[in-house]
Amino acid sequence: MDAVRDAVRSGWIEGLDNANIFEAIPWAFPSTPMGPYSDLGGFTAIITDGPNKGNTVVFFLGKATETKSWEVFSSMIWKDEKWEPLPVQLPKQP
Repeated sequence: MDAVRDAVRSGWIEGLDNANIFEAIPWAFPSTPMGPYSDLGGFTAIITDGPNKGNTVVFFLGKATETKSWEVFSSMIWKDEKWEPLPVQLPKQP
């Protein structure tokens, strides 16, 4: 969840405000190393307070092979009875 908080605070997920408060359920994919990620997982979150209150958001995360840190690489929000993508900017690599 730290990677999701960091991405939202840093403004890397377009359309989500830092004032949103989430309740989240983590999930994981059985995976083998894929591209830049050694592991995949995610969160389904309900925004319980803030500008997007009441919406459900999903975050897809990958554990970067080089840095070993988790990063959000994709996100969607359930809005107006459909999933809408939230553009995600990946963190800059050292």
